[in-house]
Order: sequence, then C-alpha cells, then structure tokens
Amino acid sequence: MKTALCDASSLIILYKAGLVRAFVVRYRVVVPASVFEELVIKGKTGAERFRAYCAEGSITVEDGLSFADVQIPLRGGEAECVRLYRAGRGDFILTDDGKAADYCRASGIPFINALLVPKLLLHAGILTEVTCADAMQRVRRFGRYARWVVDYAERAGLDELCAFMTE
Repeated sequence: MKTALCDASSLIILYKAGLVRAFVVRYRVVVPASVFEELVIKGKTGAERFRAYCAEGSITVEDGLSFADVQIPLRGGEAECVRLYRAGRGDFILTDDGKAADYCRASGIPFINALLVPKLLLHAGILTEVTCADAMQRVRRFGRYARWVVDYAERAGLDELCAFMTE
C-alpha cells in the first residue's frame, strides 16, 4: 500500500466529489497536523467526517513541523507535506496547490492532484470507465484546473500513473 501525503484542498475536493472513502481504503493517507486542523474546523464541509477518518485510523496525522530544519519555499500544509516526503514518510504528495505542484515538479518529488485520483481508482478496479468519467467531472466542478491539467488527466494511463498505483 502506497502512502499519500495530502494537503487540505485536495482532500476537501475529494470529499465533495464523494471519493475520500475509496481513496483512504486504497492508500495510506497521511496529513500534517496543520492540514488536520484545517480539515476539522467546526462548520467546514466534511469536518466531522475527516475527524472520524482520523479517529478510525483511515487518515494518519503526523507532525511535519518536526522537520522544520528543511527549508521549503512554500507555506502551511504544502510545506509540511514536502518536509514529510523528504523525511521518508510518504511515497508521493497529493496537492492541488499550483505553487506546491511547481515545487514538486522542479524538485523531482512525485505528486498528483485530485483530478488523477479517479484514474487511479479506475486502474485499481474500484471505478468503471463510466464512474471514473463521472468522478472526474465532479472533481473538476470542485477544483480549479488549467486546461492543460485537465487534458493531461484525461489522457493519463497506466504508464503515467504506475508510480502512484498501490499493490
């Protein structure tokens, strides 16, 4: 099972799109403490469900600030995800933050955005072609993606996603 280090925006998008449960069943999901705090703000969308995922162990909270000696030109949960990755706490980062994606790309850190999660679930046999297409539409509705990002996600196949596939 692969470990995904996740930022808040990506998990919120997956929650709104109805994909969090399928994702946390298939992946070991780790969030920095600051991301946890952002996810469980009283009254926020999905706050109680995210609290329950953490309580049941479907999402693990780690202290990314304990690796603060690693300087990252990002802020908040995105910086902590990178620190956790550099400390060997995850296999890849799930982020929908453009600056974090740029940093990961430039630094050779494997990452995906929420728009690729339905494709991962499709290739894992959890979604069908039809339910994957529907899930990608829901993710697009809740996320903000440049046209080239959407085009890449729509074309992405096993070759592009194999590094993120879990056993």
